[in-house]
Amino acid sequence: MAPTWPLPAGSSTRAAIRWPVHYEWPAAQKWVGALRSSLARQLTLTSAEIVQPFEGVVLIEFVLDGSAHEVAIDYFDRDRVLDEVLERCPLVFKMQYRRDGYGSERVIPGGYVAGRPYLHRYLPGLRQVRDRGRPRFDVYGRFGLSYAPEIRRAAVETLRAQDEFRYEGTLALLPYSAYLREAALSRVCLDLPGNGDLCHRLVDYLAIGCCVVRPEPRTRLHVPLTDGVNIRYVHDLERDLVGACAELVAEPARAEKMGLAARDYFDRYLHTDQLAGYYIDRCLTLLGG
Repeated sequence: MAPTWPLPAGSSTRAAIRWPVHYEWPAAQKWVGALRSSLARQLTLTSAEIVQPFEGVVLIEFVLDGSAHEVAIDYFDRDRVLDEVLERCPLVFKMQYRRDGYGSERVIPGGYVAGRPYLHRYLPGLRQVRDRGRPRFDVYGRFGLSYAPEIRRAAVETLRAQDEFRYEGTLALLPYSAYLREAALSRVCLDLPGNGDLCHRLVDYLAIGCCVVRPEPRTRLHVPLTDGVNIRYVHDLERDLVGACAELVAEPARAEKMGLAARDYFDRYLHTDQLAGYYIDRCLTLLGG
């Protein structure tokens, strides 16, 4: 996999990263753990006692030419950015990046991460299942009700009530590996908002190479997805969901093409090594003046 943001010559001697020993919320490891590991493969990364006072934010230090710059990684599920973080940090990576931006060049999209850091270990097998296996389900989507219950319940009930295609899904979750395998065996996979507009399920689907249908987002990734190319957006979930799914089920070649484009998108932009390359590239460019 060629790096999309290759490390410029000499960067390893100019730049290094200091990473906090502890997070404000221990579960932040789910969002930033794999990113930390990938950053450490590209630059010298050391642990440091960096105070973490902000909810949903990890503060790191990017050391460039001997000067330390405080950088924020905001993984919070809402699209807000804290004023005190923006005042303090010259660069903020925002994972639930508002589509219209924040009126500041110091806040940039932070991408998003998979549901589990070990997804990459499963990918060869999952992709083989998708490429060689016969689809078991036309449309797939399992969702818990801990987040966005009204949207999720309405979508699942709508799909259960129709008879244009086979829908596999419930309002209950499976173990991670089982859900990934079912997604790999589905012609079309449904993604819905969770506690935030983006959720880990989207990245999982893209990584496998699924043909993804989801509501048009209010947020965006660091490299926007393209409707009709590597994802299919539904503008009105209640009115358009069944029709959008039926259209793709009826055109399996088109669904397969979109799935392959989704996989290519993941490999270029969302694999944690690529995401780490993007973070380093932006730090070098924006903090180096």
